[in-house]
Amino acid sequence: MLKSFTLFNFNVKTFLILIFLALFIFSCHQEETIIQPETDAVPIVTKLNPVTQPDNWMILKPGTEFKIKWKPTKGISKIKIQLVKKFVPKYIISKSTPDDGEYDWRIPLDMVPSHHYRIELVATNRDYAASTSVEFEILDTASIHSGGF
Repeated sequence: MLKSFTLFNFNVKTFLILIFLALFIFSCHQEETIIQPETDAVPIVTKLNPVTQPDNWMILKPGTEFKIKWKPTKGISKIKIQLVKKFVPKYIISKSTPDDGEYDWRIPLDMVPSHHYRIELVATNRDYAASTSVEFEILDTASIHSGGF
C-alpha cells in the first residue's frame, strides 16, 4: 500500500498516474521523418493537355484521313502519338511531331476493327504523364454494314 504524502498538492497515486500518462503520450508521439530528395530523383510529373478529337463513339474507317486534335501543352515541343487498345500500345502513329494541337493521320487499310481504341499523346522528354482520348471505333466498311465488330 502506498503511503499518501503531498508533493505539490498531489498524493503519490495521482503523481504516478500523471507520470504514466506523460510517458504513454510521449511514447505514442512519432517524429516526422523528412526525406531528402536524392540527386537522381524523378521530377514532379505534369499531365499533358487533353485529346479533344476523336470524340466518344466516333467511328473511323481504315484508309481514310482523320485529324487528331488536342490542346498543346506549354513547355512541350514534341510529342509521340500512338494508338492504344484497352490501354495497351498497338500502333505508333507518329514517333515525334510538333505539339501544335493537330495531326493528320491516314488510318492504315489493314487496321484491325475494334471499338476499344484510344489516341495517346506521350511527351518525348518523358517529364509529363501521357494524355489519352476517350474510346472510339475503327471499323471496316463490311463491319459497319453488317453490324459486326
